[in-house]
Formats: sequence, structure tokens, C-alpha cells
Amino acid sequence: MGSINKLVEVPVGNDPQEPRMTKEDYIYCEDCQMLVDFWKYDHNIEDAGHAECNWRYVTDDELAECIKDCEEAGCFEECIL
Repeated sequence: MGSINKLVEVPVGNDPQEPRMTKEDYIYCEDCQMLVDFWKYDHNIEDAGHAECNWRYVTDDELAECIKDCEEAGCFEECIL
């Protein structure tokens, strides 16, 4: 039996009108061992600088960590989503 990759959306902030981030908005680069804000690069792996790397979309737990880090760093306010 195959696995199902369901779409998980997490709200940014407390406003229900704000954009929701998904696991496809972030990647984990296995080669560089780092989380990447993929959405900042318009989901383009070459622009993100990891085209030659082994990478994967983040897990649910990593997604929550990425969103928390971005909220604390203010990156959602810096970018128009």
C-alpha cells in the first residue's frame, strides 16, 4: 500500500484571511542539511540554489518550525505573498 501525501495548510499568524503555508512552501536539503524557505524563490529549485542537491518537502513538524521561525524573524512582513 502506497503512502498518501496530503496537503497540510498552516495559517500564518492569527488572521484567517492571511495566507496559509503548506509543506510544499518549504524544502529540506539533505545534502546541505538545512531548511529552505522555498516560497521565497517562487518554488524554483534552481533559484533556491539546490538544483544539484538531494532535497525533499518538509514534514508537518518541520513546517510548524519553519513558520514559527519566519514569524519570529519577520520574513512574512518583508515579502508580499
